[in-house]
Amino acid sequence: MATHFTERSDGVVTIRPMRSIDRPLLIAGRDEAFHVFMGEGSDDPQPTAIIEVAGAVVGWIDYDSDRAWLASGAVNVGYNVFAPYRRRGYASRSLELLVAHLRSETAVHTASLLIDPSNAASLAVARRVGFESAPEVDGQLQFVRSTLSPSDCAPASRDLTS
Repeated sequence: MATHFTERSDGVVTIRPMRSIDRPLLIAGRDEAFHVFMGEGSDDPQPTAIIEVAGAVVGWIDYDSDRAWLASGAVNVGYNVFAPYRRRGYASRSLELLVAHLRSETAVHTASLLIDPSNAASLAVARRVGFESAPEVDGQLQFVRSTLSPSDCAPASRDLTS
């Protein structure tokens, strides 16, 4: 969905536009957990942004609006942090950066996450960054968060590392 994306960073995590040299890394980063929760994945991945930490590609984050269950002005967000980099807060930080992008660069008013009920790590991420439960969609748990209010940004005191 994103046709223009500007690099954003919180000083630890950077989300930046994808480059063609990132494709093999994105495909190589797919592990068993990726396949369980995301399926096979595309042979030509083109996410909105690459998640980078200290110059290393550690995953990707994406959003789209072409889901029948989404209201106008809402997007579905997906992400994958590669196995060696999980449980360090990178998904939480990336979500915060993407919400900031949606707020300042788009007309999107709601970000949505669909999470498999058995994906404990992503359920924790959703709660950690202020997403709230919404009605289930096809057996998946849905969480939503407004992108409109600057007060929805993570306050400096919010712990994004756990």
